[in-house]
Amino acid sequence: MIVAVAILTVLLGAPCAAALDDADAQTARAEIVRACVGLLKLDETAAVVTRVEARLRVDPDFVDGFLLLGNALYLEKRYGEAIRAFEAGLKREPGKVALALPLGFCHFELGRVDDAERFFAALVRIQPDNPKARYGYGFVLGKRGAIEAIAELERAITIDPNYWRAHDALGDVHFDRGEFAAAEAAYCVALRGEGWRPSTWYRLGLALARQKKAGESKQALARYRELNDLVTRVDGLRTRLLAEPGDDDARARLAQAWLELGQTAKAVGLARIVLARDATNAVALGVVARAEGAADR
Repeated sequence: MIVAVAILTVLLGAPCAAALDDADAQTARAEIVRACVGLLKLDETAAVVTRVEARLRVDPDFVDGFLLLGNALYLEKRYGEAIRAFEAGLKREPGKVALALPLGFCHFELGRVDDAERFFAALVRIQPDNPKARYGYGFVLGKRGAIEAIAELERAITIDPNYWRAHDALGDVHFDRGEFAAAEAAYCVALRGEGWRPSTWYRLGLALARQKKAGESKQALARYRELNDLVTRVDGLRTRLLAEPGDDDARARLAQAWLELGQTAKAVGLARIVLARDATNAVALGVVARAEGAADR
């Protein structure tokens, strides 16, 4: 299995793939990476898949292309295809841990929890100070109900205190263990960095209720309902754009929803994509105007 071979090769410290000799090819790769990283931040996955697949047809050893392709497919929840992309990259450059990390999450999403756990355990041995590896291992252990998850997630947070998802996952572990005060503390930290995530507000509301903090629980659950409506709208528009990537009316409304969620950079980025094709789109113009007005205040 490529996965197992790749992890063992990383452990043995295999050399990376040789660099391109062709300066034009190197420039083309760098431009695609720059453009596609920006597109992924906007969830413009269809554009990434189209652009990277076209490059890979003429440049099949473009390792970062497989990483970009896998990440885009992962965001589209096409986990089996994402695994194939990541494995293709690892076959060409076994030492690239950035390709191995998302494989663990792909296996988890496909219900292969044992494979995911083995993956992250191996990655932790390879890079013990990699917060994403620690988070992945702690996340999977937490879903199994293993107390060792706490130590792994705390290690991830020690390495990167601003790793908000590690705080959120730590809150879940404490909540599931009935440690509601500790869960509350972890959720509150997570919300400092990603205050738009409704699931965190929901679990915080429940943790507060279990501590008989009725007023605070009511406020947290009200915030959950407000954000959940917005995120449901975002999910619906993203699904529509996957089916119709050229639907700029949906893209403008998605930008508007992201702005309401406080994700200004993503909202403005999407709005500018729309305006590049239709400078009169009222919704996109409104998003940019609101964002610029807020920045001026």
